[in-house]
Amino acid sequence: MTRFFSEYMAAIERDGYWQGEIWDKHKNGTIFPVWLTITSVIDTDDLVTHYVVRSLTSLHKKKRKKCCLMPVSG
Repeated sequence: MTRFFSEYMAAIERDGYWQGEIWDKHKNGTIFPVWLTITSVIDTDDLVTHYVVRSLTSLHKKKRKKCCLMPVSG
């Protein structure tokens, strides 16, 4: 297990989530930044049942998508 993996898993166990920037790679080999959020899901017995992972690769794309979903007035 890598040090990075150990540190973010410790944060998830302690705080219930971790978020930060990681670097990922496209199939073509291009490296790109990703903002990652990992949140633990807890059941009624306070046990972790699974994790929810959300990633955001580009704020510009997100804003553009929001813009496209806004209703047109006029």
